[in-house]
Amino acid sequence: MTSKTSRVCLTILVLVVLGAIASHGVVVPRFIWQPRLDAIQAEHPDLHLNAEHVVLALNLHPKLMVTGLSVKADQFDESTRVDLLSASINGWKSLTQWQWVPEEITLKRLTLQTSRQADCTLNLHDCVPRTPFAALGLLSRWINNHGSDVAAVVPAVQVQQASLELNKPGEASSMQAFIDQFSLNLQPGNPNHPAELNAALRLLGNKASGRALYITLKAYPRIGSQTGDTGLELDQVAIQANGQWAGFPWSGNLTSQLLALEGYPIVKVRLQDFKSYLRRDDAPDSHQAALAIAKAEGGLPNQAWDVHQAEWTYTADQASAWAFNLKYEPEQKQVLITPAAPQTVDSQPAEAQVRSLNCKADDTQYRHDKPIWAWNGSWFEVVNHVEDAAGSPLVLCPVKAGLPAVQAVGASPGL
Repeated sequence: MTSKTSRVCLTILVLVVLGAIASHGVVVPRFIWQPRLDAIQAEHPDLHLNAEHVVLALNLHPKLMVTGLSVKADQFDESTRVDLLSASINGWKSLTQWQWVPEEITLKRLTLQTSRQADCTLNLHDCVPRTPFAALGLLSRWINNHGSDVAAVVPAVQVQQASLELNKPGEASSMQAFIDQFSLNLQPGNPNHPAELNAALRLLGNKASGRALYITLKAYPRIGSQTGDTGLELDQVAIQANGQWAGFPWSGNLTSQLLALEGYPIVKVRLQDFKSYLRRDDAPDSHQAALAIAKAEGGLPNQAWDVHQAEWTYTADQASAWAFNLKYEPEQKQVLITPAAPQTVDSQPAEAQVRSLNCKADDTQYRHDKPIWAWNGSWFEVVNHVEDAAGSPLVLCPVKAGLPAVQAVGASPGL
């Protein structure tokens, strides 16, 4: 074999080895990608971003992989870590179209840890993680600022091995959630349903709590430019839940024609044609409730709410159904209820009234002539005195302040 032939063979061998290495992944030097991470950090100083490594695998379906990606939000006291974020690229289309054409984004071993002073087994509304809403707001803003069609940005998203921990300082984990399935597939050729979202998760308390819920979700989302806004819209939302809560078996469902989320860090929420149902399976005659809302607008966390044409059906000693409109004022922590036209035969207009969240017995505005609504023992109760609701995580007391002039038409019993 001549020296020229040897050099050719050696060159081919080197190219094959380099190709094999590149196809399996090459570590991208930090000085290449760290400035981009710093730029994102500068845009959002309330978040602390870090990544361990960036790896690029080159073949007909290149992959960009980020390991050890972490986000810490001091204002929420939350931290998120993704062991592996992988973005698959269609190499041939990217080459022929002269632009990146992504195929799928996969997140593996995603962990979200949240610390709250509240007892998350009782006050879930105080323990809702803020980071997912922040991520949604940042994604929506990025999509709209770049004027991109979302299907060209994230055509498919998969989450594998995800978990959420809600902790109270000084105590063991009080609540855990495990995502068994999460898939978002965009269908740009379908104008009615441009995307489909499916998810399944388990919500678990500690061993002594007797809490283990299994939840499935299906919806058709629209993001960013698809909504004409900067948020997320979920069409035809369908949620099913069943399991144990406080030692009792429960089942329920929730549907909504529209669930819209927008903004960060305050999230605006809009609902249309919302319906939900809850039942304790071992005592359905005394533990059933249903809520239907034609339209609602509000915000999280702890923002004002405006609810139109709602109907509440509740079974305790007997079944009752009330039609009402509702306004919630977070500064005064008051709920204003006014009657609405009944939409079903068994329903009647609710009595006009104002109720305060978690009032005290010595409150001078507390009305002693009206009963109190309380969530106690994993169900709703109507009690006559504040002391009877002691220890309840949620209490609605009738108060005098701001009593509306609207009078009820056929006031409903027990209100």
